[in-house]
Amino acid sequence: MKYFSDNFYEQETKQQGCVCIFSLKNPSYPEYLCPSQVGVTCVDIHSEHPHMLATGMADGNVAVYNLQKSLSKPSYISTARNGKHQDIVWQVKWAKDNLDGYLNFYSVSGDGRVTNWTIVKTALWYTDTLNITFSKTLHNFSEEDTKTNLRDGGRCVAFNPNDDTMFLVGTDEGLIYKCTTEYSSRFLETYPAHNTPIYNIAWNPYVPSIFLTCAAEWMIKIWDHNST
Repeated sequence: MKYFSDNFYEQETKQQGCVCIFSLKNPSYPEYLCPSQVGVTCVDIHSEHPHMLATGMADGNVAVYNLQKSLSKPSYISTARNGKHQDIVWQVKWAKDNLDGYLNFYSVSGDGRVTNWTIVKTALWYTDTLNITFSKTLHNFSEEDTKTNLRDGGRCVAFNPNDDTMFLVGTDEGLIYKCTTEYSSRFLETYPAHNTPIYNIAWNPYVPSIFLTCAAEWMIKIWDHNST
């Protein structure tokens, strides 16, 4: 079966994607097939509701499949009118139910947005939790207004296992930002982690102050979030 290609310069026209979910009882063929109109770039299964599957798409959309219902199409999907990203969605991550008891998840995209999506009845509601500004020095731009309009692409997101409000965001420029969901006006901390795009961040489930990062430069680093 053909999966989504990450060669974005040679994409086939009308290329479709698919989410394949395997069972350990039969790893030779997927137990569920969830077709998509475009390539699927990331998935996350809800820890408490394993029939709920969040996905991110190459065209900037996010979608949720309910495996207990129709597999032929998503139960929920974003559109250009309700928060669709303007670049590839690199990661989606389920969060704990909000105060109203609704399922919700986060997405991070190359457009610099970290967005919270809430499933309310038959619709997806969105709120931009963070807009990642471009922070590196630019020598070829004379106007500061040009720099303020630039965004650093987001690559990955990870929430602290002991603090639901604290999360880390990895970027295309190799920086990591420690943020909080309580406000989005500024970062709590900036880590000059790598010189290439950061592929993934993982918190230590036993020591909540420690996390790992890996990047395109073939390097893995261990961090204490209290120190840069």
